[in-house]
Parts: sequence; structure tokens; C-alpha cells
Amino acid sequence: MPADFSLGDADLTMGGEWPQEVWLRARIDADGNPSTTSEEDLVSDLVGPVAPGESVILTLSALDQ
Repeated sequence: MPADFSLGDADLTMGGEWPQEVWLRARIDADGNPSTTSEEDLVSDLVGPVAPGESVILTLSALDQ
């Protein structure tokens, strides 16, 4: 960490067009199963709305903080 990322057309799971605004949250899952959450997971606050081309910073912290 830190890590840079970007989202593009290849990240759309159902095709179509990107919405004009999206909301972002990052999570590092402690047990490796993205369907579960635990106190050991690191998560960011929900950030948005984010417009195309806009840059954001997501800061991870423990769930219980």
C-alpha cells in the first residue's frame, strides 16, 4: 500500500454503459472470502458520488474503528 487502480469498460460485469456517477468502497478481506465480513477486514468509507475521470483516495481502516 498505497496502490493505484482504475476502472474501465472491461470492469463492467453486465455490459452497457458506465453511469454518470458511482460510489466506491475498498475492502481487504481477512479470510479471503469476499462474501463474508469480519472484524479483521480493512475497509474504507463509502465515497461518492464519483464522476468519470475523477480521482479519489480511499483510506482503509479496521471495521471496529
